[in-house]
Amino acid sequence: MNDQEDYSHITTKNCTACNNPIPLERLAYIPNTNYCVNCTDTHTPTKTHDPNELCAKASQSCQNGFAPKD
Repeated sequence: MNDQEDYSHITTKNCTACNNPIPLERLAYIPNTNYCVNCTDTHTPTKTHDPNELCAKASQSCQNGFAPKD
């Protein structure tokens, strides 16, 4: 019995930042990644503005999301 994972179905990619190969294990778990482990912290994706985001956040005065009691 072989304990190693079979990554033959994964297409290899190089890191967009450093051009080193991205390990197949990383691509197996994060298939859409463009960065290796070393470069991922410095190249995080830019978050787009969601107009509904304000509604989902707790108020400035009460961080738990519940209004103060009357």
